Amino acid sequence: MKTLLLSLLISTSIANINFISPLQNVSANINNSTISNGKRILGRKTIEFMTQDKLTSEQKVNYQGDGVRGYGYGSLMRILIDKEEAATNASLGEFGWDGWTGNYVIMDQKENIVFMYFIQRCDSGVTPVVRKLRMATYASLE
Repeated sequence: MKTLLLSLLISTSIANINFISPLQNVSANINNSTISNGKRILGRKTIEFMTQDKLTSEQKVNYQGDGVRGYGYGSLMRILIDKEEAATNASLGEFGWDGWTGNYVIMDQKENIVFMYFIQRCDSGVTPVVRKLRMATYASLE
C-alpha cells in the first residue's frame, strides 16, 4: 500500500510539473507561447485570461477564509489581488491552486518562480506550514 501511495504522489507531482512548467515559461517571456516538449500548449492571451479575477462583488462576499483573503478566483485558480489583505510578500498576480488535501501550487510571473507543496491529508486546506514556506520563499528573493 505504501508503494502505491508513493507512486501516486510521485506521478501527481510529475503531472503537475509537466503542466506548470510551460505556464511559467510563458510567464518569463509573455511574447512567447507556452511550450512543452516543443509543442505549443497555451497562448499568451489564454494565460492572460486564466490569471484574471472573475469573481463578482456578490461572489466575493462568500469567498472568505483564512487561506483566500486577498485573493480573487478565476479559471479554476486563485489570483493574488490584495497583498495587504492576504498578509503576504508574494507578487500581485501570483496564481495557483490549493486543495482540500493540502496540495498547494504558486506560479509567479513577475518573479519567474514556481512553488509546489504536496501532501495528502484530508481537510487540511492551506496549512500554516504552507504559509510559512511561501513567506520564506519570497523573503529569499533578491
